[in-house]
Amino acid sequence: MKTCPYCGSHIERIDHQYYYCDFCCMNIDISIIKENHERLYVRFRDFALDGFIDKTTPEMMKFSTFELLNLLKMIPKRTK
Repeated sequence: MKTCPYCGSHIERIDHQYYYCDFCCMNIDISIIKENHERLYVRFRDFALDGFIDKTTPEMMKFSTFELLNLLKMIPKRTK
């Protein structure tokens, strides 16, 4: 059974390239579809380095929410 790589729910095929997940409310490319409720591996660090503050927005978009929250805590300390 084809399942969503994000939530693990059953998905419906839209066309030859995409599936649709009702739970996530989004189209999912066929290249990342999982089976039997498997999910994508999500990489994250449990810390963020001070040097990450100077990265560009596209670079920061690859960070996890946890990393971004740590960076937000660091910014006031760095500006003092």
